[in-house]
Amino acid sequence: MVITAELKTDGQVIGTLTANPKEFKTGSRGFYGQGKIEIGAWRTLGQLRAQNTVEPLLRLFDWIDEVDDDWIGEELPEVYGMIGPTAIPALGKFLADSSHGLWARIGALSSLRHIAEQHPFARAECVTAIVHQLEHCAENDPTLNGALIADLLELKAVDAAPVMERAFAANCVDESVAGDWEDVQIELGLKKERTTPARSLWERLADHRPPAKVAPPPEPWVMDVIEKMTWKGELKPPGERKAKKKK
Repeated sequence: MVITAELKTDGQVIGTLTANPKEFKTGSRGFYGQGKIEIGAWRTLGQLRAQNTVEPLLRLFDWIDEVDDDWIGEELPEVYGMIGPTAIPALGKFLADSSHGLWARIGALSSLRHIAEQHPFARAECVTAIVHQLEHCAENDPTLNGALIADLLELKAVDAAPVMERAFAANCVDESVAGDWEDVQIELGLKKERTTPARSLWERLADHRPPAKVAPPPEPWVMDVIEKMTWKGELKPPGERKAKKKK
């Protein structure tokens, strides 16, 4: 007995997988025979370099933000790495589209890195797409900029150092991702050691944390009412109330 599953997006069949019942399982939560398809099928499409799946599979990245599915962000970039350079234009376009969530875009970014690593002849094209997005650092989320720099470091993109430096100078980078500009220079071999003390992770995280909301002071008339009630004995200060309870 075998089971044949269809991988569909918006009703369009973009691939099939035939397997015996023991091998047919779906998702990281271990569902069997539910009419869904395992991530292994995506890998099969990657191994086949199914170019017609490039665009439909991109839509799955949005699930990372919508349903908090980190699994897709880990697995799908590997699939694109296998599909290869034909996916670069679509991934670059997805990465540049701010209508997608932060982690969806980071998934597309990771896919570009996987392609560059698995297809060295396409490395320059992938680096160009990543650098192009970093050039818009002021419009990007600081965490995305940090991820862009981290992947450029993974790809040893020394030529991209000036763009990275400008992003740091503009204070647009979450330094908790790949470190600060000195860390980056050392990683790229442009500097031997730090000349300034390294900041703690918590200090770096605080740079782009939204400011805490402070309650506005009460209106003057509110304070007048409180003062009069306290003077008349109708309202006891907190310290007096606690002392009375102890007695």
